[in-house]
Amino acid sequence: MIIRSLLVFMLMVMGYTLMSAFSMLIFYAHPNRDGHSGCFLKYIEDHLKGTNTPYEVIDLYRTSFNPILKPEEHYTSGHYAVGEEVKKIQEKINGGDRIASMRHPSLSYQGFKN
Repeated sequence: MIIRSLLVFMLMVMGYTLMSAFSMLIFYAHPNRDGHSGCFLKYIEDHLKGTNTPYEVIDLYRTSFNPILKPEEHYTSGHYAVGEEVKKIQEKINGGDRIASMRHPSLSYQGFKN
């Protein structure tokens, strides 16, 4: 099943690079880049470089991203605060044409950001 998902993911990335010029934002969430997940990320990066497709990889493990909401960030607090780290990621999401996520333990394509 995971091989099928990976193939679909790679074909979609490669297919979109043939359609038109766009930028891609890739979220990588795996504890290391050794092994099959890192191999697939490198393959995708090589393909995007080869097609001159602008892209950025946000490695949530290497950046030590903390996915746990602080009490003041949770909607029940009534404050709706958004941390600076999250604001930076939101800006990048709004600036990209396509978004893909590669996360442990599975990989999936998230499609258009619309």
